[in-house]
Amino acid sequence: MTFNNVSKELLEYIQSKKFLAFPLPFANILIFACVIIRAVNLFIRMDPTITTIVFYLFFLSIVLLLAKGDFRSLAIGLGANAIIILLRMIINGFIGVPAIIDIIIYGFLAFIAFKKTPIKTDAPVIENAEVKKCSNCGSVVSENMAFCNDCGQKI
Repeated sequence: MTFNNVSKELLEYIQSKKFLAFPLPFANILIFACVIIRAVNLFIRMDPTITTIVFYLFFLSIVLLLAKGDFRSLAIGLGANAIIILLRMIINGFIGVPAIIDIIIYGFLAFIAFKKTPIKTDAPVIENAEVKKCSNCGSVVSENMAFCNDCGQKI
């Protein structure tokens, strides 16, 4: 089973459950709100109940973004969370093994999500474009070349 099949089945399951389908369109906003609240919590200590709720909403947004296939938002959210954990270690002056493991895991997952993000290009796609070739060796040459780079033949 491929990752895309898992994502598709996860989306179908989430859409079949009303309580999970409701936040699906807001998954991007949810992950960014959770990251912002966690960042604010670095400087202003919040009630543990609020931070626990934000923690679970963060993971819900990860699942929702995986189901939607929105890997760009997922990469940003996971990467920002890794940075927040790193900042918490620096601010507290305590380097703990669990925090380092969290940073590695969130960073790795952000990297994987970033790699799955489709690359958008603004270059127009040219179909059936005629390719200019050297008459001597057959190498592909550009329109503005006077001589072939491979054999030196005048074009």
